[in-house]
Amino acid sequence: MNRMKVALLLSFVALLSVACGNDTNEAAAQTQTLDVTAFDFHFENETLLIEPGASVTINFTNNGENLHSFTVDDFNLEIEANSGESVSSTFTAPTTPGAYDFYCKYHPDDMQGTISIGGASDPINNPDDNPTNEDDADVEVDVDTE
Repeated sequence: MNRMKVALLLSFVALLSVACGNDTNEAAAQTQTLDVTAFDFHFENETLLIEPGASVTINFTNNGENLHSFTVDDFNLEIEANSGESVSSTFTAPTTPGAYDFYCKYHPDDMQGTISIGGASDPINNPDDNPTNEDDADVEVDVDTE
């Protein structure tokens, strides 16, 4: 009976190890494909949401009349496309959450965007935009009913 218990315990530990290992491999093997289109003079998809550590393919299409780029200095990534051209490039996202800027190197003041690694799909709200509601019980209001 003791051998049976030991065998069951070892089987359980082995199963648990395999299950945990699969979760890690699935996270590391995640892939994402994102489309970014350049126009004269803006990007369509100015905010890109990427999972940490994902293998990411950017499909960059230039629908503008001018030469444009998709440049991310932090990732040492630069994709250029002539008018009417589509180009793809793949990179591995950082494993640490954060925000990174992308831009067109030919029109950096007009064409910009943000890559959010592990971020929420909702934009971050500025606390100054949403003042806190304080207790209004001591506020006096004069109402003219005449």
